[in-house]
Amino acid sequence: MKPINSIISNSILSIISIYIPLVSYCGFRHITTSHERQVIEDTRFIPENQNNIVNAINEGLIPMVAPSHSKIYALKSNIYPIGQYPYKNYIYCDEGYGLIRFKSDRFGLRNPDSNWNNTIKKDNIKVIGDSFAHGACVKDNFSIPRAIENSTKINTLNLAAGGNGPYEYMALLKTIVEPLNKKSDMNNWVILIFYDNDNIEPNRKAEKLLKRAKPIISLDPDGSVFPTDDYKSKITNILKVNFPSTKESILKAIKEKEIVKTSKLSDNSIYQIMTLFRLRRRIQNAWRSLFPSISERSIEMLSKVCNKDCTPIVSYIPNSSFWYPNEKSWIYKNEIKSSAFKYGVRFVDGEEVIDSDERKDYAPNGGHLSTSGYKKYSNLLSKEINETKKKAY
Repeated sequence: MKPINSIISNSILSIISIYIPLVSYCGFRHITTSHERQVIEDTRFIPENQNNIVNAINEGLIPMVAPSHSKIYALKSNIYPIGQYPYKNYIYCDEGYGLIRFKSDRFGLRNPDSNWNNTIKKDNIKVIGDSFAHGACVKDNFSIPRAIENSTKINTLNLAAGGNGPYEYMALLKTIVEPLNKKSDMNNWVILIFYDNDNIEPNRKAEKLLKRAKPIISLDPDGSVFPTDDYKSKITNILKVNFPSTKESILKAIKEKEIVKTSKLSDNSIYQIMTLFRLRRRIQNAWRSLFPSISERSIEMLSKVCNKDCTPIVSYIPNSSFWYPNEKSWIYKNEIKSSAFKYGVRFVDGEEVIDSDERKDYAPNGGHLSTSGYKKYSNLLSKEINETKKKAY
């Protein structure tokens, strides 16, 4: 018995001697890695001045719910959410320019609703991206799509939303851009804008939802575009059932910071440390590096969807070294650039005009672009579009 007990004891000691250093490593990584960015992303629409929020809600405005949050409840409905309630007044965020408000269009997106009229009978620029492309946290005329439209004089559709990522980008390409392009014989540009936090891991539920996603557009005889009745009823039901919808429930949720409930076991610090979460993620990332990333797949889809009377453009906005420091962001940018080159898509580097170390390029109280930063970046994209426009005509 002694030899057996000795073997068991030695085995346990060996396991402990391996496990403890690994737990120590994961604990160190967890403590030294800031979660501030994710916290800001999840509560972007809640500025420090609560009085402005309360006043806006009492006026009838409501907080945004990103498609990346509402999609959690969409599997049974077989739709991929791309926006919010249509024709609603929303509060967005405040990063130094006051509380931003906007009214959603017929798709629940941030556009003048008239931009969808006669859409397939005129040239269009479609902008896909996250909160940067959406125009956080500035007034509409400073947003990338509106600035591009003002510069190029081409009808521009803002298909972006805060919290979006490569899965949402592919969903938009599949449900709106591709069916629109097939109906139009006009010149089209599709701009896919990436940011550092688009470097995401595969997600089974998102994969399933993306696979089920179908076109959600319907056309009037005059060429105006509307969401299908099926999509409208389903997205309305998802938002109404799963998120606060009355003035009282919204105010209560904001007070408790539960507009969007994102807590899950894998977010728990003890769970992450004891299950070697960060080490496992590194191993998984090494394995996944052998296959196309989600970002690369979205660029590949863009190249396929935008192949006739359509100019695809991929761009990258650099992160602020002050607000969202990440010394390895250049690796992701190079991946985006390489993927664009691989699939024959134009690449526009935001670092040509936006300096990660320049505080003035970013908002006074947050990591999105400042009004001047948005203007410089929009001018960069507009210049690219104007150059390709000469060839198109």
